[in-house]
Parts: sequence; C-alpha cells; structure tokens
Amino acid sequence: CRPPENCRPPVRYPEGTRRPQATAPAPLRPGGLKNAYEAGHPVRVVMTAGKDVAIDEKRCVAAAGVRLWRVVSPLLLPGEYDSFDAFFLAVEEVWAATWARLQAGEPEPEETSEESN
Repeated sequence: CRPPENCRPPVRYPEGTRRPQATAPAPLRPGGLKNAYEAGHPVRVVMTAGKDVAIDEKRCVAAAGVRLWRVVSPLLLPGEYDSFDAFFLAVEEVWAATWARLQAGEPEPEETSEESN
C-alpha cells in the first residue's frame, strides 16, 4: 500500500556489522531503498547509541538500566525526487548527518526498560 492510506510502510534495519571504533558511517546498500522508492514508501533514519553496553551479543547478556540515545532524521519522501539516484543520494546525506549527530552527542534520551514499566 502507499501512504497516506491506512497502512504502515515496512520497517528495515540495515544494521550490518557493529563498528564501535568507526570514524564514518557504514556505506548504504541500495536494495531496500530501491524497494521503498519504487513503492513510494517514506524513509526515516533512526540511529541508537549505547546498544553495545546494553546487550553483549557474544555472551548473550543484557544489562538493566542502561540509557540508550537516539537521533531521528526528517522523513524523506520518494515522490519529492526525480529519480532513484537523487533519492539515494539524499538518503546517504541524511544517513551521514544523522550518524554525525549521534557521534557528537546530540541525541535525545530514550526510555530505559525500567522507566517504561
């Protein structure tokens, strides 16, 4: 379905490999974004920091009370771009800007599991 009908566009998590020492965001791959563009689904970049402290995937352990931080980009609407290439370029720019905001410590705090109970 296409917005603004009564439906929710799909959610994709292009997380890939954890890179805690990274000095730049991982490059995006076009597959899921191409699907979103062709279906007319909006895209929003959401990044969260602190996940590596909250969840130790190697030991399968989760820590309680860890504060997570997130940044959220503006909504990108495929219909506002003349081509997929232009849309992809805009998403890449927003992806990099969102990552930079997260690294700079600009995010808003998310609720911890203890706060939401």
